[in-house]
Amino acid sequence: MSHKHLVIFDFDNTISEGNTDTVVMDMVTDEAAAAELWSTEQRGHWTKLVNSFLNHLFENGVTVQEMAAELRKMQLVSGMVELLKFLGENPQKFKVVIMSDANSFYIETLLEEYGLENVISETFTNKALLEDSGRVCVIPCHSHDHEECPVNMCKGVLIREYMKRLKNEGEVFSSICYVGDGSNDFCASINLSSDDFVFPRAGFMLDKIIRKSRRTPNMKQVDAEVIVWQSASEITEKLKQMIF
Repeated sequence: MSHKHLVIFDFDNTISEGNTDTVVMDMVTDEAAAAELWSTEQRGHWTKLVNSFLNHLFENGVTVQEMAAELRKMQLVSGMVELLKFLGENPQKFKVVIMSDANSFYIETLLEEYGLENVISETFTNKALLEDSGRVCVIPCHSHDHEECPVNMCKGVLIREYMKRLKNEGEVFSSICYVGDGSNDFCASINLSSDDFVFPRAGFMLDKIIRKSRRTPNMKQVDAEVIVWQSASEITEKLKQMIF
């Protein structure tokens, strides 16, 4: 049996303190224009809204360099730099993956700012393309048929497909540790087993949904051990216990 653990992170409000999408969206300084863009939001179609904002920014002369500069001002969640460095220092014990409904440009920019890009083995997210004109366009991560998740990303499907692929490649793990905060992290969480761990950020939507599910018998349940956290240092301590 392998003694290596797979650690999967969401990104916005899990690694980054705040939402990378809305940081860039807030660069639309015309309040009327921003309100009009927000009015087009459709449930489950967040990527479409992101592209509308990116298109508006491009048409108003905001460059990709200016977006990157704004993203680099963001902080990471308390204790997260130390957690990711710890994981990076123990590659024989941990494989680290990101599954996020942000996009590759935002994630790569912030990880590089903190010198953490080499910690991550693989990232599942929406792909950001920089067109020759300078316009940024976000391409959906994948397609799926799970109606409860956003049309561009079902983390439950992603985890199942990823674990099947790893098994076929001969890579097995003693446990999966999933770290997240949002409602779309619940689908990932219910696809884990009793050998696994879910780390919901305290007070955020994933934490609330898991608590609600425990009071609601007809809701899908999380079989993994649930460890609520406020600082990423609490996750570090738990992972240390698992390998030392």
